[in-house]
Amino acid sequence: METQTPESFLAYLLYETEKVHESSYIKKRILSEKKGEEWYYSVCGTQIFRGRPILIGLNWGGKGKFVPQRLEDYNKLGQDIHEYKFIKGINQRLKYYMSIDALVNTNYTNLSFLRSPNIRWLDNDWEVTLPLLKEYINYINPPWILFASISKVYESKFKSIGAKISKEYFSFIQSNRHYSAYYGNIGNAALFTVPYPERNGGG
Repeated sequence: METQTPESFLAYLLYETEKVHESSYIKKRILSEKKGEEWYYSVCGTQIFRGRPILIGLNWGGKGKFVPQRLEDYNKLGQDIHEYKFIKGINQRLKYYMSIDALVNTNYTNLSFLRSPNIRWLDNDWEVTLPLLKEYINYINPPWILFASISKVYESKFKSIGAKISKEYFSFIQSNRHYSAYYGNIGNAALFTVPYPERNGGG
């Protein structure tokens, strides 16, 4: 994989994700309970920048009818990223807690590549694209990763691909719930988790 261009590497990940999606529980559930809707999958929300940081959310959400992510759209990836509600929320937290104004030339993906109408729809499918996420991280070789997590449940899934989450570096209370942020590493990359209060749709 190391000799591949970002475009050819994405083509590989899209091919593997399509195979996973075809046998996924969520595809069967959507066909049964969301007739007429199509959700499919995405690998990343930006072009692939090797050697740059990665922002990792939880799941791809949204509303309406979707098509699988296509390699033909590679040059357009990331053009509207700052309009995402999730990205706006993360940027606000980064500025307030970490004095980072915005994410520039940062890779963006999610813990699951499968798109879902609700995060809980992934309960039976979280693990199926994690090996592909690990390949994505290894290919990019980032200096650091920012993981937006809503609970330790999702952090534990991230740990299954080698993430080590150790020390708390800040916390806050919102809607009478306590949220904590931690740092650690995954391979040679520094890892920071940023608490992101739960919502129905994904990024």
